[in-house]
Amino acid sequence: MTVAQMLHHLNLACGGSLGFYDLPDESYLVSRTVFRWILVDWYPAQPVGLRLPKGFKIPHDAAFDFDFGETRLAKCLFLTEG
Repeated sequence: MTVAQMLHHLNLACGGSLGFYDLPDESYLVSRTVFRWILVDWYPAQPVGLRLPKGFKIPHDAAFDFDFGETRLAKCLFLTEG
């Protein structure tokens, strides 16, 4: 993973919860209740093969703008407008 890809990944994680990105909700009732309870209470680490949301998968050959990622992450972390 390159530095620009890492910044993009952090932007998706932080910015998705703050409304900077519109990520679709891929959960369903069983995953929000039963699976969450099992994974949080019974497993200390994530099981192998755990399905990730489609929006968080970054292809290895994807290229992102480092300066944009850095600026967007600063906006997400410090909630600035400019």
